[in-house]
Amino acid sequence: MFYLCFTRCLCFIKIYTIMRTAIILRQDKTNQKGVLPVCMRITHERRSMYVTLIRVKPENWDASRGIVKKSDLQHERLNNELRRRIAEVNKVVVLCEAMEPERGIDAVRDRLHKRTTADMFDYAQNYLSRKENTSVRTYNKCHSHITKFKKFIGKDQFSVSHLTYELLLRYENYLREDLGNSINTVTTNMKTLKELTAEMYEEFRLDTRNNPFRKYKMKSTPTERPCLSEREYFRVRNLKLIMQGKLYDARQLFVFESETGIRISDILKLRWQNYDGHYIQIIMDKTDRQLKIPASDLVKEICAMRERRYRTAGVPVTPDGFIFRGILPYEYDSMSRAEKVCAENCAVARINLALKRVAVLARVKKNLSTHIGRHTFASRLVRSGQNMVVIRDLLGHASIRTTEIYAKIMQSQMNDAIDVLNKLNNHGYKRAE
Repeated sequence: MFYLCFTRCLCFIKIYTIMRTAIILRQDKTNQKGVLPVCMRITHERRSMYVTLIRVKPENWDASRGIVKKSDLQHERLNNELRRRIAEVNKVVVLCEAMEPERGIDAVRDRLHKRTTADMFDYAQNYLSRKENTSVRTYNKCHSHITKFKKFIGKDQFSVSHLTYELLLRYENYLREDLGNSINTVTTNMKTLKELTAEMYEEFRLDTRNNPFRKYKMKSTPTERPCLSEREYFRVRNLKLIMQGKLYDARQLFVFESETGIRISDILKLRWQNYDGHYIQIIMDKTDRQLKIPASDLVKEICAMRERRYRTAGVPVTPDGFIFRGILPYEYDSMSRAEKVCAENCAVARINLALKRVAVLARVKKNLSTHIGRHTFASRLVRSGQNMVVIRDLLGHASIRTTEIYAKIMQSQMNDAIDVLNKLNNHGYKRAE
């Protein structure tokens, strides 16, 4: 009798299966940059859902060990983020199995979305945190863009589902008319908003057909890129200045940038280990991309001059020492990321101030600044008839719209481009002292 009652009770008991999880690289979700999401796949009763953990390039993912390879420069940060996100999602899965086993994956999805809601400004905090981990400059820019949008909305909460095409048009008009932003500045703001919106649509598995940015068209206008003519450039180069003075160092930095096209922020951090006597190899601060360019004769001359100057003064020349020593604070390496950005900005401001004096002495009627050196580098190559693909790779551009070029080039072509600069430097003009 007892056995019969027990078996009858079992008929009314439903046995819930446990959820299975796996960490996978989703090959079907590649973006324009070739980056794929690493996801946790949660499977339960023939249903699956994916939770994005991090994003990596496929060649940097170790599928057998489930970690980011050391070939990725950000492997430590990404692996830490991966472990943290796995722990968070596993905690939600275990909780749902204990509290709501009958709902399965639906319960997991609901709890995950409650942890990071579909409120744009709430989600933006996580978005900005990731930006801060990669670049302080990028964080500051995106933070400014989101602050503008929040001020426009006028509320502390705003669901991404309420973002419409008509609202984007009103916001664009607000940026242009009320704030006086240029067309290109408006586009930069919209790009940040577009990236944030796309992340939220993917995170919360929303219908992408409702994303208003599918209809919204980004606008841009050609920006003026001031540069020096050949005559102006050689006036600056051959200007007689007192060696080791502020004007001399500023002019030397400008010439170095005009001969390499490297941004001033990267030049200031250039170390002897980045220069082998023939090539300069760096990871660009702005784009996090690797750049390797041949050193022109004048660049080699500047580096040799700096080395002699240090050795004469009894300053050791070590691989981790700065080529342009003394421009950044001596405690630079021990500073925080934000402090380093501040130190770099202050250094650039001092250099630009000195360059204005150099322009007056050289009789150059232009607002001389460090970035004009980068533009001068590109314009000289254009005037010499160099292929735009060569110039794109020498400048390290990532955007097709910036360079209007679609192909990559071989290192030998880059060598040829630098040879052209050498011929221009030696054609009837004296070298800088």
